[in-house]
Amino acid sequence: MKHQPLDFYLKSTKQTPTTKAKIVVDVDIAKYLKWERNHYGFVEEEIIGDKVMMTFEVQDIENGFARWFLMFGDQAKILEPERLKYRIQELLALNLKNVNISM
Repeated sequence: MKHQPLDFYLKSTKQTPTTKAKIVVDVDIAKYLKWERNHYGFVEEEIIGDKVMMTFEVQDIENGFARWFLMFGDQAKILEPERLKYRIQELLALNLKNVNISM
């Protein structure tokens, strides 16, 4: 008997509302994201020249997705939503506050 992939069953049982997020990354970086992106609601990707636009349906945009994005954010751009951009700025400000260099 053949079964659907696990993602099929997990997606069909989710009732949590999601937020659409779109990011653009360099093709060279995109290959490193393939391992984890499904955990963050990955839906599709579109290759545009040397960039990859990825679309996600995110359950936890404020913490889960935002914190994951920070791992490669120096090589990526957030297209939407605006709220994700503000959350990344908040997290970066908190990080800078905690990286206190004393001389």
